[in-house]
Amino acid sequence: INNYNELQIINSLPNWYNIYIHILYNNIINKELQIFKNKKNIYYLKLDDCNNISDVSALGSCKKLILNYCRNITDVSALGSCKKLILKSCDKISDVSALGNCYNLILCWCENITDVSALGNCYNLTLYGLNISDVSALGSCHNLILERCNNISDVSALVSCQNLILNDCENISNVSVFG
Repeated sequence: INNYNELQIINSLPNWYNIYIHILYNNIINKELQIFKNKKNIYYLKLDDCNNISDVSALGSCKKLILNYCRNITDVSALGSCKKLILKSCDKISDVSALGNCYNLILCWCENITDVSALGNCYNLTLYGLNISDVSALGSCHNLILERCNNISDVSALVSCQNLILNDCENISNVSVFG
C-alpha cells in the first residue's frame, strides 16, 4: 500500500478474509492507522519507515505485526496480544513490559530498551543489539536468541532454556553452567 486511498480498501473486505498488508507509505499518520482498530482479520501487517506515526494502539488486534524503522513510536502496550511482533530500530521505545505474552517476539536495535524482565513468558524471543544487562528473568523462554547484546555478562539463569543461542555478546565470559 502506497497511499491512504489504497488503505481504504480494507473497509470493503469481508471480516472472514485474512488480510496481509505491507505499507510502504511513509507519510501515513496516526489518524490513518485507526482503520485497523478492532479489525480481527488483519493477519499480517508490516510498516516500514513510517516516521510520522507515534500511536500504534489501533494495531493491537494484528496477529503478525512488523514495525521497521518507525522511529517515533514510544508506547507499545497495546501490542501485547500479537502472536508475532517484530520491532526493528524503533528508537524511542523503552518499555516492553506489556509484551511478555507475545508468542514470538523479536526486538532489534531498539536502543532505549534496557529492561526485558517482563519477557520471560515469550516462547520464542530474539534480542538483537539491545542495551540490556540483566537477562535473569528469561530462563523460561523456550527459544532464546541473544545477539550483539554487549552489556550482558551473566547468563547462568538461562540454563533452563530449551534452545539458547548466544552470538557476539562480547561481555559473556562464563558459560560453564551449560556443561
